[in-house]
Amino acid sequence: SSGPLKSSFRSYNLDTGNDDYASMRSFIEKRFNGTKPSSLLPPNLLLIDGGRGQLSSVYQALQQTAVDKLHLLSICKAPGRKSGEETYYMLSLDQGVTKVELDADVKRMLENLRDHAHRFAITKQRKKFLKSSLHSNLHDIPGLGPQRVTSLIHHFGGLDSLSKASIDQIATVPGISMAMAEKIYALVHKP
Repeated sequence: SSGPLKSSFRSYNLDTGNDDYASMRSFIEKRFNGTKPSSLLPPNLLLIDGGRGQLSSVYQALQQTAVDKLHLLSICKAPGRKSGEETYYMLSLDQGVTKVELDADVKRMLENLRDHAHRFAITKQRKKFLKSSLHSNLHDIPGLGPQRVTSLIHHFGGLDSLSKASIDQIATVPGISMAMAEKIYALVHKP
């Protein structure tokens, strides 16, 4: 088949702030040394978004794992972040980190992979933010206290299902009047 295998996509919650190096080390730890074994096949290649520093950081983190025969390639944006002018670095045990030249078609494929991963990560972050925001905004509705919010979310099995519910369905939750259901519906469907 061609194209991305979406069933193999994973996202990781990392508590590293905006520290690229710490995030990459944390990813390696979770992906290859996690407490629950990964259902994914081990990769042959890791494509790293960054330059020499990120590549070295990932390599150092991999030294703490049982992973072997893994190739590392990094894609580094050009100054000014101009697309199409990326620099590529590869890490090999005998030569260390070296700049590599790649065929235009290979570059295009790798840039598409990176861009697709960015879109996936941004979409996941946006959904996580919206869920968190919706949950806290529910508490702002007068008369909808913490117990009713919990009851509401439990009734629908989560915020996703609540966001798909009609006003009448929301009103079936014990303790939620039709007027309250209308407020909840308006909040959930706010543009």
